[in-house]
Amino acid sequence: MKKIILSLLLLCLAKNYANAQANTYYMGPDPAPFYNNTTITTCKGVSGVEIYDDGTGTGAAYYADGDNLVLTFCSGGGPIKINVTLADIASGDHLYIHDGPLATSTQIGNITNVSTTLGQAFTSSGTCLTLVFKSNNDGVVGEGFSAIIGCQPTGCGGNPVAGDNCATAPVICDLNSYCGNTSGWYTADNENIATGEGYGAFDDYQYYGTQFTEGNSTFCGSIENNSWIAFVAGATNPKISMTSSNCVDGSSGIQAVMLSASGCSSFNQVSTSCISQGSGPGSFTLTGSGLTIGQTYYVMIDGFAGNYCDYQITNFTGVQVYSISSSTTTVCANASATLSITPTNATSYAWTASTGGAITGSTTGSSITATPSVTTTYSCAIVGNTGCTTTLTQVITVTSAPTLTLSAPSYTTCLNVPVVFGASGTTTYTWTPTTGMTG
Repeated sequence: MKKIILSLLLLCLAKNYANAQANTYYMGPDPAPFYNNTTITTCKGVSGVEIYDDGTGTGAAYYADGDNLVLTFCSGGGPIKINVTLADIASGDHLYIHDGPLATSTQIGNITNVSTTLGQAFTSSGTCLTLVFKSNNDGVVGEGFSAIIGCQPTGCGGNPVAGDNCATAPVICDLNSYCGNTSGWYTADNENIATGEGYGAFDDYQYYGTQFTEGNSTFCGSIENNSWIAFVAGATNPKISMTSSNCVDGSSGIQAVMLSASGCSSFNQVSTSCISQGSGPGSFTLTGSGLTIGQTYYVMIDGFAGNYCDYQITNFTGVQVYSISSSTTTVCANASATLSITPTNATSYAWTASTGGAITGSTTGSSITATPSVTTTYSCAIVGNTGCTTTLTQVITVTSAPTLTLSAPSYTTCLNVPVVFGASGTTTYTWTPTTGMTG
């Protein structure tokens, strides 16, 4: 008897039909929420196959004999990737991946006779990938598969996107507006730093990793779709606040940890905790301990059990970023202001100004003297000492000179007969010469 379906984000987690998550696409022959011979246009989702109870009452669940299911995912523009994170597919049964919108498109993947955590990813050459799931009628079935669907991520706030591995992690110069996601575009790497076991129906295929050595902390669990960003410590105990949201599986969120790395092969946890949002998305703070100022560190972000979530870095302290300052932001025409970049350890500086903004001195140093004739935006393109790049701007506002009025009853007088002068048009006045002046 068909009794339950399994969430395709966690094939081990039984759910009622009514609890199916948005952006979760079950392959199956039945009506909604199942899909067959259908094209889905999305850049965010998870997929798998309809699962049946084996009738033993033990909680084990399997796909059916005789399946012949087709489901196409298209991005709507640009390539799309399917990251198969888990699979338990019996010999003779197959999950085929085709590069294109049809089941007859070029086959680029064939997963069969496997029961493990996979992390195999398949990327389209165009805008679509097609999944074909076939099971024979030999009476031997497995627990199915779980896949994350994602498109190529884009950055926000002018920051680059997170790297798919430690070696490609961008060093972020300004974390305040950094955002990203844990999409299927990211594939698992450095699984040796994961700890704990597999989950649910996949406990027989659990993966044990190597624990971190920092204090008593370990990473929070398995790794399915981790990504990496890097930063330079500006304090020994930096804090990075993050918020996860818009998850495919609303019952969980993301995982995150702060790491030191030697050659991106040997890692130690340097945050006081590893965050694992096992009960849903939300906000948290990673706090570093004992970091060396000026050294590069990493933040690894992973979907909880492969969850697809968005995240935003909302605040940071103790992270070395470049900033611009000015001795004054308001001047009279052709008066001067000093603009400076700190810290002064960047590899290069390139100052420019909008029309009417003169620069005195070198335009390739950490500071300049600005002498604008009109309100001007000054910019400095910086290449940091770790290779990160950023452009900072400062507006210098030029105010108009006051219109002064000078008045006197007479400008001709006899010796030692006073003339009373009056002035108006501004707030402060300095009279010269002072000799023979009173008042």
